[in-house]
This record gives sequence, structure tokens and C-alpha cells, in this order.
Amino acid sequence: MQGRFNLVNIRIKKIIAFLTISVCGSYAFAAGPYWDVKAATWTTGAYLSYPVAMKGVRPWADVRAYGAVGDGTGDDRAAIQATINAIDAAGGGMVFIPAGTYPIANTLFVSSGISFIGAGMGHTRIVASTSIAGSVSMIQVRQINGTPYSSAAQGDNVEIADFTIECSSMPAGDGAGIDAFEINNLKIRNVHVKDSRGYGIHVGGTSYAVSPKMVNPLVEKCVLTNCGRNAGADSIAGGHHYGSKYLFNTCIEPNGTCIDNVNVIGALWEGNISTKTTAGTNEGSIWSDWGMTRSKIVNNSIQHGTIHVFGFLGEPSDKGAPSDVLIQGNHLENASSSAILVGPANQVSTDTRKMEGIRIIGNDIEGCREDGIVITDSTGTIIANNQINNWGTTDSTTKAIRLTGGPNTSFGNRKAIISGNYGYSSYATKWYAEDSSAQTNDNTIYGNRFPSHTMSLDATAPYSVFMGIGDSDSLVRIGTVPAFAVDVRQNRVGINTASPSFDLDVTGTARVTGATTLATVSA
Repeated sequence: MQGRFNLVNIRIKKIIAFLTISVCGSYAFAAGPYWDVKAATWTTGAYLSYPVAMKGVRPWADVRAYGAVGDGTGDDRAAIQATINAIDAAGGGMVFIPAGTYPIANTLFVSSGISFIGAGMGHTRIVASTSIAGSVSMIQVRQINGTPYSSAAQGDNVEIADFTIECSSMPAGDGAGIDAFEINNLKIRNVHVKDSRGYGIHVGGTSYAVSPKMVNPLVEKCVLTNCGRNAGADSIAGGHHYGSKYLFNTCIEPNGTCIDNVNVIGALWEGNISTKTTAGTNEGSIWSDWGMTRSKIVNNSIQHGTIHVFGFLGEPSDKGAPSDVLIQGNHLENASSSAILVGPANQVSTDTRKMEGIRIIGNDIEGCREDGIVITDSTGTIIANNQINNWGTTDSTTKAIRLTGGPNTSFGNRKAIISGNYGYSSYATKWYAEDSSAQTNDNTIYGNRFPSHTMSLDATAPYSVFMGIGDSDSLVRIGTVPAFAVDVRQNRVGINTASPSFDLDVTGTARVTGATTLATVSA
């Protein structure tokens, strides 16, 4: 009985020890006992435990127990990799890198089931040693021996968090900060990548033509500074995945786009910030190529960059035109080309697919070199409640909103609703245009306010319907023909029965050209 009591008492003490924790950021410190992977036994002492919400006990190891020093000298790569290997052999768990500076001269491989956790940005620093090759990525999510995962044998459940990666010592080459390949449920949080030669963070599947794609990658609250020094590589790159969430990341002085992923489905890219001191060629932009579907780009702030969503027609169906994409609540300042552009790229005349379900709502565009919003070959687009100021800073022929067609002349922009948009530009004269004859018609344009700016509509049937709003009067056009005018203050209405001039006078007798008639009704 006494023996049983002592055994129960020991177990209770262990449980109490695990529950006696003090929160520190996302993780918690606890007093043992805990499972020591290296010694393969229970031991005691202070150690960094798991996220507070996590249930159960996972193997845990501190890289210092395997010989890592963290004093900024030598090469800590072998010791850190030995720690990862031990946790991998135990079936997965946490590798902890305490505060310090850890030089590495080659890639670290982080495998499935590993949580690779530091003590916080700026506190734990993994730095490229002066002997590292420029083409070597600092961290790769792969099998322990460096073999990539594949769509036939994907990795799963990797977390990388809470440290800084410094790549400034890399020589010329295209080495990335973090390169993750075919990993489901990948989480990269609170990581600062500085001065990468290639991508800052790369999250990718195998190919647009391969199934299944990787699923649920998360990149959250990361900072990417001066990334892509070689040939303007992207700060956050990749693609061929479902359900990506890129949330509240910051790109500082990017040399390529802030985010550029290809062939994505079900993405949410929200709250990201891109800052650039001087304008370049789309640096800091948020782009998606090769077909984005069922996705949202919302509440991002971009300085000198753009938001462009391209398709890739003439290719397999999963690499086709964008569809069901919401672009909402973004702030773009001094965009380096057209601020928001959605369209199929590389289109040929035999293509039979087009975009649909594109919604561009409530964005704030404050200056752009070319058009404010451009849509190519789409049906049922909604462009609503956007503020667009000072478009066309380098090209006075551009528009706040422009619809255009493509090589397949049976396609175009039709059934669009353009409503509630407003703004002003001192650089351009037109605010709206339907550019491609017989391809940009049958749209509805109403309730927009662009004082002193003109517009042009497609002159082919079925005609677009325009209902304009000015300071004192409204004008309705069907195609290029004025059809109805009203002056509320003068209580007069003009109705077109044929083809009058564009100069409808609703403050007096309506003027017409030819032998047409116009009814003037006074209230």
C-alpha cells in the first residue's frame, strides 16, 4: 500500500510540475521533470516547454546540450543539426535555440514534426558564416538527409518561430532564408530574415500539374528586410498550394515583390505591410500568377508597389484564369505601374476560358504611374467604393478605372458593376474607359464621383449603361448616346427619343441634332 501511495504521489508531483508554468510570449517556462532526448530518461530542471494550449508531452531538446555555443564564433551548424536529428529520431518534438548568435556554414534541415523555436527576434540569431556558399539556403524544410519531400511523400507539421536569420555574409548566389518544399501544415511565425540573396521565405509545392498540392502553409508576423538582393527575388515566394495564410508580415526595402506566389487556391493574404523608400519597378508588390482562385487579398498596405493577379491561359486547367478573388481594403501609395490589375497573361486567340467573380472593393489608391484599376477579360466583375487619386502620374492617357479585352475577341469585360468609386487626378483627364471595341460592353456604371474628368464607353451593342453624378445634374447614357438628363435644382427632365448631341441642356430647352424630338417636362 505504501509503495502504491508513493508511486501515486510521484505522478501527482509530475503533473503539478507540468501545470506550474509562467507564460513568456507564445511559449512557457516550466520546472521538470521532462523527457531528456539525449539521455533517454526523465530529468528535472528549468526548460522551455510547449505552447500553453498544447496537450500532452513532446520530446524537447536544447541545442546547447549537443554542443552549440551561440557566442558568434565558429560554426554551430553540426550541433544544431544533431539536436534536430535526435528529436526526429524520437518521433518529433521541440528544438529550442536559446538567446545567442549561432553562425552556420551550411544548410540546416528541419524535418516533419519538428518545432524549431528560438527565444525571440533579435535574441536568437542564426547567421551566415563568412565561409557559407551563396547558393546555400539557411534553413530548408526537408528530410534529415536533405532529400526533398515530394507530392507523393509530403512532409507535415513543421513550426519555425521566434528568431532572426542574417544572410549578409552570403557571397553572390541565390540562397534563401527559409526554403520549405511540399510540407503540409507548415507554420513560420515571428521570424526576421535579413539580406537574403534569393528569396526571403519560399513556400512551394512541386508543380501546377502535380496533385496533391501542399496544404495550409502559414507565414505570420515575419519581418523581411532587404531580401532578394540577387536579381530582385521575392521576399515571400512560392506557390502550388491550397489554403495559404500570409498574415501581418512586413517587407522592408524589398528588392523584388513582397509576396509573389503562383497557382494558389483558397489563399488569405491579410494585413501585410511593404515599405520602400524610393520607387522602382514593382518592388514591394503583392502578386499572384498562373491562376488564383477562391482567395482574398485584404487590408494590406503597399508603398510604391502594386497588386497584380494574373492567369496563365493556354495551359492545363489548374493554371488558368483567376476566379472568385476578393481584393478589398488595401492601401496603395505611389504605385509603380497600374495599382490594381487583374487579367489573364499569355492569352492566345484560341483560349476559351475567362475570369469571373473578381471583386475589387473599398481600396484606397493614392497615386500611381499608370491606371488605378485595370480588368482584362472578365465577366461579372464588381468594382465598388474605391478611392482613386492622382492616377497617371507618368502617363496622362491612363484612367482611374479601365476595362479592356484580349486576343480572343469573343471575350471581354461584360456584366461588370462599377459603382460608388470616387477621386481626382491632376495628371489625367479621363476617369473611366471601355477600351476594346465589342469586348467591353454590357456593363453598368453608376454613382461614381470624379469631378472634372471624362469617360468613354464601348459603342457596340449590347451597350453599357452609365448613370453619372455631378455637382448639379445627372446624365444617363446607353452606349455613347445620351439618353436621359435631369437637373434636380431646375426641376427639369430631358428624355432622348433618337440621337441628340452630347449636349443635353436640362436647364432650358433641350438641344438636339437632326429632326429628332425631345420631351421637356417641367415640374
